[in-house]
Amino acid sequence: MISNSYHRHIYLSPHLDDVVLSCGGTIARQTADGEAVLVVTIFAGDPDLTRLSPLAEDLQAAWGYPPAPYGTRRAEDRAAMRHLGAIFLHLGFRETIYRFDARSDPLYPDEESLFDRPHPADAPLVVRLEAALRPLVCGLGPTILYAPLAVGQHVDHQLVSQVALRLLSPPETAPDLWYYEDFPYAAGLVPHHAPDSVEAALDRHNNGGWQSDDVAIDLTPKVEAIACYSSQMQTLFGDEPTMIRAVRDYAASLSTSQPYTERFWQRFH
Repeated sequence: MISNSYHRHIYLSPHLDDVVLSCGGTIARQTADGEAVLVVTIFAGDPDLTRLSPLAEDLQAAWGYPPAPYGTRRAEDRAAMRHLGAIFLHLGFRETIYRFDARSDPLYPDEESLFDRPHPADAPLVVRLEAALRPLVCGLGPTILYAPLAVGQHVDHQLVSQVALRLLSPPETAPDLWYYEDFPYAAGLVPHHAPDSVEAALDRHNNGGWQSDDVAIDLTPKVEAIACYSSQMQTLFGDEPTMIRAVRDYAASLSTSQPYTERFWQRFH
């Protein structure tokens, strides 16, 4: 069982593509070196398609009303994980656009609300996420946990970042925590979204200083794994050649010492 297995590297992915978009090159390098990598996707559960918010209805229409959208997305993620050589786990929590309060009102009724503070009704969800992740992450051995920095401020990215912090207590069983830069938000490539930056995200954490670590990557396995998410390609990039250029340009911009890198951040006090 995954819950009883030790993985040196554990990546927390809010959605079915986030970690590959942000860290696919590092994962490919780690698995090629024989290191154990686990990617846990948090919000991978099937929605109730009989009850949709106006925002969810609009998105379902844009996607052509697929009968099993998350079945398709999980299959894409399985293909990407096989390509990178990583173990994966899909949790059954529903993403923002499919969450409702006790009165059946959508927690996030419009696009603007997706990039705002988490709704108070999501507070119990953070506790549930911690309970689900703690047996996977804590106390099995020296582990590096990778969590989103929440560049772009997507609510689900913020929640996963909050949960990662909760897993640092108690310190005797805690992993090392490294934050990854949420791509494509970090590159400013998300249409109809207010600009954000890595620097602003670091400032929002507002706890001590930061040290960065640049990991040299081979771009090829990363873009090949991202290409597995064909259902998201048009929404995120328009087409595959544009994706390849965007990934290449951002990876090239992060370091002057290596052709292509991915950058991670660790807090210190």
